[in-house]
Amino acid sequence: MWGLSDNAINIISVKENTQAGLNIIHGTLLGEPLHKLNVVALSKIMDYLNDIQPKTFVAVPDMFNWIRDIMIDAIATGLFGDMNPLTLEHAHLLWTYDNKQSLVALDVAPRFMIRDALKARDGINKLLLSYYQGGGEDGPRVSEIVRQRAKLLRGHGFDDDDLAHMEFLLPWVGSTNTIPTSFWLFVRVFTNPDYISRIRDEIESILILKDTSEGRTATFDVRKLEKDCPFLNAVYQEVLRFYAHPVGNRMVMQDTKIQDAEGNKYLLKKGVNVQWPPMVTQSNDTIWGQDADAFRPERFLDVTAQDEKLRRGAILAFGGGRHLCPGRKFALSEILGLVGVIVLGFEVEGLSLPDSTDAGVGVGVRPAQWESQDRGFSLSRREGWENVTWIFEE
Repeated sequence: MWGLSDNAINIISVKENTQAGLNIIHGTLLGEPLHKLNVVALSKIMDYLNDIQPKTFVAVPDMFNWIRDIMIDAIATGLFGDMNPLTLEHAHLLWTYDNKQSLVALDVAPRFMIRDALKARDGINKLLLSYYQGGGEDGPRVSEIVRQRAKLLRGHGFDDDDLAHMEFLLPWVGSTNTIPTSFWLFVRVFTNPDYISRIRDEIESILILKDTSEGRTATFDVRKLEKDCPFLNAVYQEVLRFYAHPVGNRMVMQDTKIQDAEGNKYLLKKGVNVQWPPMVTQSNDTIWGQDADAFRPERFLDVTAQDEKLRRGAILAFGGGRHLCPGRKFALSEILGLVGVIVLGFEVEGLSLPDSTDAGVGVGVRPAQWESQDRGFSLSRREGWENVTWIFEE
């Protein structure tokens, strides 16, 4: 899937090396390393928004592509720092690969069917090769996950080319579900005036405005987005429930007996692969109520502790049980930060809410079904916020 060399495969096939890599992933996506990663990524998003001049309307022809390109640049900058090679003009390469990543991973498709995906992957590998040849991991504002992984892998025998292939996974994993989730939160919020009003109140409550010699600046602590903005979080959770349906995979490590709600018992044999479709639990009316097929964020507000626990276990967008996606907090901060700033400081006009269609094999989030609807919108500064510069600082 990554085009790794025999040398790289031999190194990561050693159990101790794999475990050390996993420890880095989990350790660098929490606490202060996560906060720094969030700040750098959101600062890159603000670069695009701060460029919008007062009393001008930016016409965005394709809303998904707009979010895709900005978010890929932001995610990659958060990871690779100021020397990030995966900049805006190269963002499309990651999505060209993503569109056929399942065929690449299965390695059963004829070469001509995946030629464009392999060419895109090769293009990103070359960009990352230049990055690592130049010692990019030691540059300014590089994330701890990139810095520590490079040190670990080099110590075990990776060369620059091995790193360029292996670390392709970081921006891809960080983007593949984050971008379509951002898309659905954006369209759900900006096609509903009530949602806009409620979220504006929440963001304003955590906002820090300052007057400087160069004008006003606005910011908020991204760590407050999750707990101090309950309705924004409720819409986000409902987006995950409604649209994010990645099939889960686990291998049974030892013979295990499980029991369902009716008392039926099942034996799962060691070595068997187990898959589960999140759509089943995320649309179960015994968990979510008789309106489970409706988009209603309020279902996540003012629930009992028992119901909250049940519902938390039923949303499988980031995995389930003890093993959840370690990057879920990074995704949350980026997505909520983007929408929160635009809600408060900007106006979105002309946006349509498309239907969704079933995701294909290997696709985690339901894609939009636009049909004859306009895919674009216009973006402008909100009255009273024309001369505000948005910043995020550590």
